[in-house]
Amino acid sequence: MPIRSAGESGTDAFSALLSATKHRALAKKCVRPYSPLAATNPYRAGDALSWTTSHSDFLGRADQAAHLTGCGGSTSLPTSGACSGSSGTATNSYNFNSTTATDEAGKQKIVTTDALGDMTSVQEDPTGQNYLTQYAYDTLNDLTQVIQCDPALARPRT
Repeated sequence: MPIRSAGESGTDAFSALLSATKHRALAKKCVRPYSPLAATNPYRAGDALSWTTSHSDFLGRADQAAHLTGCGGSTSLPTSGACSGSSGTATNSYNFNSTTATDEAGKQKIVTTDALGDMTSVQEDPTGQNYLTQYAYDTLNDLTQVIQCDPALARPRT
């Protein structure tokens, strides 16, 4: 597929793909200076826009993202009620070395890390099936073992 610059126009399948990004104000303390507030999915001129909006906590970690659809053709940041649809909101919550991620469907996953930042366990659907995967590392920080615990079988798989 030929690449066109953002300034070119066309009506065929090779029309230029565009995107828009709105950044947070730099005055907010403890937030990465270029962490986006909202970004569009790639679009062609005249298309209805879909936006992904994000929010960060005071340490700059992503704690919320929403996907908005049917926002018209304006590249201005969408306001509440300006879009016709939403696929929901994904959230992250942080508790020491554990992160709980909830997707748009409400499914949860808890990821736990060690002091080096290595993933030591992943607990999927903790309020339902409760699938657990554990990870072990040697002294050189190489992954040495993965254990999947299937609650239906009541025995680990390695």
